[in-house]
Amino acid sequence: LLVPFVIQLLSPMFNRLFTFFPNNIGLIAVQNLKGNKSIQHNIVLLVIGLSCLFLIMNLASSVQTNLSSMYKDARFDIWMWIGHADRILESRLRTIPGVTDTYGVLRARDVHVTEFGKDITVLLGVNKTKYPDYWKFSYSDDPHILLENLDKGRHIILNYTLKRRFDVTLGDILTFEFQKGKKTFKVIGFYHSILYMGNSALVSERNLKL
Repeated sequence: LLVPFVIQLLSPMFNRLFTFFPNNIGLIAVQNLKGNKSIQHNIVLLVIGLSCLFLIMNLASSVQTNLSSMYKDARFDIWMWIGHADRILESRLRTIPGVTDTYGVLRARDVHVTEFGKDITVLLGVNKTKYPDYWKFSYSDDPHILLENLDKGRHIILNYTLKRRFDVTLGDILTFEFQKGKKTFKVIGFYHSILYMGNSALVSERNLKL
């Protein structure tokens, strides 16, 4: 929207500048800009095209940076999903040459939270001892203390994205709707991660099984 005004502002300046250079094609070009709507519209289209190009470059750079930062939190080589996996399958994976250790994470998808009126994409049931060895997040408090406290009650650690989105604070009680009924969890901490687009939370492995 500002391009036509910028052209009107700069044209007289370039016109005076090019008068010092005889037979300069720039003088003809500047004079053609005066009142020529067609050329001005072409310049506007050029600016729009360049803006779209910069937008795409910035988005691509942002996605690349975020994905890279997400995997920096990982402390393992291979991540895989298997439907209806169990301990027997995990023990078989350990027999594969080159596999030194494995860790299976329990998760519930699209769990409805009454207070939010929306779903949490992934609710992870974590082992307080093994989880820090595989994912090194930035927590609101000492990670060992927070994960230890997950087993001392029906507690939950929320992603900071959910904290900001739903204005949650420490000590808040959230009600989760499972197939077997509703269960309440107390918020004891928060963590930074773009895993699952930030729409995730941690509970104890034992509580998620129950």
